[in-house]
Amino acid sequence: MFVLNYMLLILMTMNNSFIQVDYAEFIENKKYQIGEPLLCSELFIYNPKPIVFPVLEFEEIPYNGIKFEIPNWIGKYKNLESLSLIGLYIDHLPKELEDIRNLKKLKLGIYKNTNLESFTKEIAHLKSLKILDITMSDITEKQFLDLKRECDNLNIVLFDSIRSLKE
Repeated sequence: MFVLNYMLLILMTMNNSFIQVDYAEFIENKKYQIGEPLLCSELFIYNPKPIVFPVLEFEEIPYNGIKFEIPNWIGKYKNLESLSLIGLYIDHLPKELEDIRNLKKLKLGIYKNTNLESFTKEIAHLKSLKILDITMSDITEKQFLDLKRECDNLNIVLFDSIRSLKE
């Protein structure tokens, strides 16, 4: 199974429909800001360190998680249909994300104390978005229900990382 998935990844990478890259290389390497990678339909940006859960009371993100700011030039990825930020945590979305007209799936982690009202408004501007995967987020049940209510046109994936309403 692992070999098959690895071979599939190589094939997808070769035809430029899929790019998997470490977050530091994505930010630092100019090739991701111009040229051929901009044609990809799936972009998988990751933190190479293992993520440790649960998020401790005094932390905003898991131990080894990275606070990440999606660069403004992300809007150049006009063909992007899926953006996954793994082990990376954000508290807002750049306006340039709206320039990606075909973005259907967004997977990311949200800071523990993110202003979800503002975040929800940013999500609402992504007109083609169908799936919002916030599995790696540390939000309360109330925050999740508010987000789900405000973004009722989205399939929101969270699994079991919801904190109880008591918090």
